[in-house]
Formats: sequence, C-alpha cells, structure tokens
Amino acid sequence: MLYGLFYLALCLFPYDFIVSFSDLSWKLSSGHYALFVLPSAFDRPLFSLMTLGIEVLLAVPLGILIVITRGNPSGKLFKLLLLGGFIGILIEGVQFFLASGVSQGISVLTRVFGVGLGGVIFSLLQSQKLSKLRLYSGYMVLAAALPYIWVLLSVNGFFSQAWIGYEEAILKLDRKMFLPFYYHYFSTETRAVLSLLYNMALYAPIGAACWMFRHGKAGEKSVCTAVFAAVLAGAAAFIVEVGKLGLISKHPDFTNLIIAAVGAGLVFVSIEWSLRMLNINAETAMMPHDVQG
Repeated sequence: MLYGLFYLALCLFPYDFIVSFSDLSWKLSSGHYALFVLPSAFDRPLFSLMTLGIEVLLAVPLGILIVITRGNPSGKLFKLLLLGGFIGILIEGVQFFLASGVSQGISVLTRVFGVGLGGVIFSLLQSQKLSKLRLYSGYMVLAAALPYIWVLLSVNGFFSQAWIGYEEAILKLDRKMFLPFYYHYFSTETRAVLSLLYNMALYAPIGAACWMFRHGKAGEKSVCTAVFAAVLAGAAAFIVEVGKLGLISKHPDFTNLIIAAVGAGLVFVSIEWSLRMLNINAETAMMPHDVQG
C-alpha cells in the first residue's frame, strides 16, 4: 500500500496541475503528448529506452502487490494486464493535465508490461520455478557485465562526445563539482528528481547483480553484501565522473557517487526485504529441488 502511494506521488510530481483554459491551450500546443511516442524521443534513443525501462521496473512492485491482494495470478494474467493498462491510461491521462507532464501511449504499455512482469515473477518465486537459476546466477552476472558497462558509458557520452587533452581536462575541475547536489539545486524540481531517479536506476543493476551473485551457488561465501554493492556502485560512478573531464561537453557531478551507492545498496536491501515480507527464502527460491530434499 505504501509503495502504491509512493508510486502515485512520484507520477504526479511536481503537482503543477492545469487550472485554466489558457494553461490548457498552452498544453495543447506544447507537443508534450503523443498517441504513441514523442518525436523528441528519437533525438536521444538510448536515454528514452532507459526511461521506458525505469517505467517498467517501477510498475513491477505494483503487479506483485496486486497479486498478493487478489490471489494467485495463475490463469489470470490477462486480467492483470488489463488492470495494468487501466493504471497506465489513468496515469497518462492525469499527467496530461500537469503543466510539466509528458503523456504518450507507449507509457501505457510499459505499465502493462511492468504489472504483468511483477505478477509472473511472484508466481515463479512462489512455485520455486526459478530454483535452477541458483546454479547459473554467477555466470549470468558475468555475462551481463560487459553489456552493462557499454550502456553505462554510452548514456554518459563516452562514445558520442569528442575528447579533449589532459591539460584542458584538468582545467575543467571546479570545487562546485564536489558539493553535494549543487547542480540539482540550480535545476527545476522536475529535472532534479528525474536526474536523481535516472542515476539511481543507472547503477541499480549493480545492487541486483551483487544480490544474485551472493545467493547463487558460486557466491555462497562471497563478500557481496549491501555495503559491498554500494561501494562498488560508488567506485563505478567515480570512474564515470572522472572520465567526463575528458569529454568536451560534459562536466563531472560527484553527487552521483552518493546517488549510485544509495541506489545499488537500496536495491540489494529491497530484494532481501521483499522476499522476507513475501515469506520467500532467498536460498530456497533459488535452490534446485533435488538439493532441497
């Protein structure tokens, strides 16, 4: 229930509702809505895909909550998807009446997919059909490492921006880059929150990967804890931010080290807490049936 309220509050942020016909006329001419996808999404395709991915992930807990309150989703996936579609249409409709809101049809589909995925994940955990993943989770993490690094560097402009020399890069250093949330303070509330969520989501996979590795068969005695995930994500963010010094149109923001660490650690803890609340043991959920005896 609390997550549902958080999700609604997040979707309606910053609550700048349209209250006059002149505002509505401006909104109609703003181009911040589309039947399927905004044309501006094609200007930054990778960023747009990540944004849609975040929408899917945020909807997954909703699917789990719906399944818990309405019972086992077996044979009811279609109804769950319909409910996800209703939630998506409702949210996009309300966002149309926010001055800073962006409404597009594809976001309805992300909610449908996220809610459905949440229901399927919960069903699989309950039935222990993910048990064999424990044998291969370590290999899955290693296989995903290179694609993840490529995405991390790509969205930060490492492959699309021009590089400058060492001396010029050093001259870009400024003490305000080390002030926590300095750039967020001089941005709009909407952009600041979006930047925060974007960077948390960017490093959140490190927390999930550490959890998978710890509970996989290869990592039974590993050092992969929530603290380790936070430190690893912070180190990755440090490398990325230092690298931005060499990019001609980028500047480091070392606040991202804090955001990355919190994001990765929070994901690790959230997975552990969620399984505990659902009365699902991590090792049992990912343990082969023949081992469970």
